[in-house]
Amino acid sequence: MNFTISNQSADAVRFVISGPTDNATAEIAPGMTANLKTSLEQGSYEVTAGDDGRPRPAALEVGPERPSSQNELLLP
Repeated sequence: MNFTISNQSADAVRFVISGPTDNATAEIAPGMTANLKTSLEQGSYEVTAGDDGRPRPAALEVGPERPSSQNELLLP
């Protein structure tokens, strides 16, 4: 998964993903953006930015991988 994070706050923050796979960005300065590329295992995750609980943590659910439709004709 690829995440693009924009820090619209007045404080430096870290974007943190917690769950079966943990990952985080380095500090993101106010007004700046960061990218996080990570592979996430199936399961439930909590996503946060900042140390003071603002904004509130978000829930992220990663389900099973979908079957590929590569090289298949898709009809309406």
